[in-house]
Amino acid sequence: MKFMCWRKPSNQRQGLGRNNTLNGVLSAMLGVSMLTLGPRVEANASSEHVQEIVEVCMLSNRMLKDYALIGMGVVYQDPVADLQAGMVEMSMYLSTGVMTSTELNDDLAASMRSLDREWKEIEPLLIKTPSKTGVPALRLRVDHFSKQCEAHVEALAIDTQIQGEHDLVLTGKLGMEVQRLAAIYMIRAWGADESEYYSEVDKIKKNFKKNYSELTAAKRTLGSEELQISLKKLDNHFLVFGFLAASRSGRFQPTRAEKIAADVFYEVRDILLLEEELLQ
Repeated sequence: MKFMCWRKPSNQRQGLGRNNTLNGVLSAMLGVSMLTLGPRVEANASSEHVQEIVEVCMLSNRMLKDYALIGMGVVYQDPVADLQAGMVEMSMYLSTGVMTSTELNDDLAASMRSLDREWKEIEPLLIKTPSKTGVPALRLRVDHFSKQCEAHVEALAIDTQIQGEHDLVLTGKLGMEVQRLAAIYMIRAWGADESEYYSEVDKIKKNFKKNYSELTAAKRTLGSEELQISLKKLDNHFLVFGFLAASRSGRFQPTRAEKIAADVFYEVRDILLLEEELLQ
């Protein structure tokens, strides 16, 4: 399954193409053998599976961001329609994509079903009338889901046994961090109680920088001018967003932040497809 057609903002309709703690999570969920070079089950996951779960990870925080925008009464880019489109796309991934794939080994398949169940508990909360007092707890649930999801991206990439697949994981993490930043920024702009906001922003910025540095030093990145340009564009967007998010002025720019988050969402899709071509 290739990427679904998320509703693009009108000014973006052209050009749609394309943390050390995770090892502990993976070990608990999937077994230590997934992270070692010892005997293991036959590899069955594909690069397409990796891309699908990257998409699921990004969508979860993207929808939380829309939830907060709706709560604020922001109509720019029509967050109601975006949230609805996200629900449809997520449902399609969960019902027909990697979540239900018969190609995965038993451990991964069981873990995917657990991830599916977790999302089905979150989904009804996102379609309720937005609650400013309830959104901090909702954010924690979405954050837990997205981090579990991120761990699955790493597990699937390992299971492909494709040299260079880790580059797609790093790109996916960049997209996930931006959507995570967008969600907490909108919640903060809404005025919801987020006592850990600035520490979360710092953590996201450090994770982004770490993953970006590793990715831009990768052999395939160094060998592709197109990929280098695309990653630099993504980094520039994040630098602006990071500055906005870290500001302590008390002034927020939700429409500008939404545009950056949307731009990055599609840029990550394009980069993933480019990287997949380079793997072939």
